[in-house]
Amino acid sequence: MADVKGNFKRGDVLPAEWVNEVSEAVGIRVRTGAGLASRRGRREIQITGIAEGNRSLAKATGAFNIAVSTTPGTGGLDLYYMDESGPTARTTGESVVAYTMVTKAQTSGKAINSGQWCWAERDRFGIWFCAPLECT
Repeated sequence: MADVKGNFKRGDVLPAEWVNEVSEAVGIRVRTGAGLASRRGRREIQITGIAEGNRSLAKATGAFNIAVSTTPGTGGLDLYYMDESGPTARTTGESVVAYTMVTKAQTSGKAINSGQWCWAERDRFGIWFCAPLECT
């Protein structure tokens, strides 16, 4: 096994060989993502993957009804990213179905209007949720 001490600090680089050997020894599958995060316990270090792409700027492709009790409003979103060379918002080309738990209607009577900018997040079950970035 690669020679790695157990005193990790934020920003330390862990050799891929070590990460692969540890994941094989404990029987976990390592998937791509934005990196690894570690947390030190009293006698252990917990290493977890940082998920990538679970949040996004989005634009509603249709109106979302307001949520009623535990029933969410639903609609479609086009996902966007910020091209910093402009800067300008550019579509990723990905469209998703999303839910909202917004319970207050805008002047249109909807929770989210078609064409409205939103912030979208995917939960641990793979379901997208969103909230409007502005109210109209």
